[in-house]
Amino acid sequence: MNYNEFIETVKKNLSEKLNSSYEIVLKKVVKNNDVYRYGISAFSKAKGEDRKVSRIIYLEDFYEEYRCEQNQNLEDIVNELCLILTDFALPEFNEADYTDINKVKDRIIFELVNYEKNEKRLIDRPFIKIMDLAIIFAFVATDLGKDFGVVHITNEIAGRFGLTVDEIWDIAKKNTPKLLKADIKPISSFIPSDSVYDEEEEMYVLCNRKKTSGAGVILYDKILEKLSLELESDLYILPSSIHETIIIKADDNKDVSALKEMVRNINNTVVSAEDILSDRVYHYVRKSKELKIA
Repeated sequence: MNYNEFIETVKKNLSEKLNSSYEIVLKKVVKNNDVYRYGISAFSKAKGEDRKVSRIIYLEDFYEEYRCEQNQNLEDIVNELCLILTDFALPEFNEADYTDINKVKDRIIFELVNYEKNEKRLIDRPFIKIMDLAIIFAFVATDLGKDFGVVHITNEIAGRFGLTVDEIWDIAKKNTPKLLKADIKPISSFIPSDSVYDEEEEMYVLCNRKKTSGAGVILYDKILEKLSLELESDLYILPSSIHETIIIKADDNKDVSALKEMVRNINNTVVSAEDILSDRVYHYVRKSKELKIA
């Protein structure tokens, strides 16, 4: 089967398997960087439950398993999707809560994305441009457990909240470090003890503890200042993805053009299109406490 045949067959088989208990919905979703993906959801028809809330599972990876691994048959995939979609606890929020600022104020957070790659989507959203990036906003719509999910704030939602972009930013920059705590670890800690780690100097992975949309941690108050003091150096920030960044010392012997080429190569060969943050390298100057494009 080609991809379109696959997703339609999966939808049909899920509908048959779940009978009349769930409504199966296939949806084309615009993701980060204007990437389109197909997702499937199962909305409970049980009396008293909110049919408008469900997980959404994107099907590209499942298709690759089906296409590339002969032992991963369609029935196995449908069974796996069935378990994932039905093992879902309804969040505390209902749709009316999304317009009540008093119920979401403590849950508003920010994310960091590429400005140019999201220019169309940003038309409908409050955002702050920083270098070649954009700070966008969301609020946590579920708990911080396995079903962690957010609702991105559009201009319409911001209007209902009665908040300007600066007011949203003031709230988000206080909430985000609390809800999504910073996590910084040396890359060597990810290397198995029996492996040879031959880097000339330590590199650090900076993200949040949820390991999702963690590139914005570089904007947490004093996070780069403290690290530069600890390392006694300016810093170069390599945007690994929208989820994390790599931090190294900004020594005079560093070839910035080589670092940029490395970032571009990784984006072109390793990082998925929707997870790319930037091809640029950033420089934190500890004397002036300035973050800029290197």
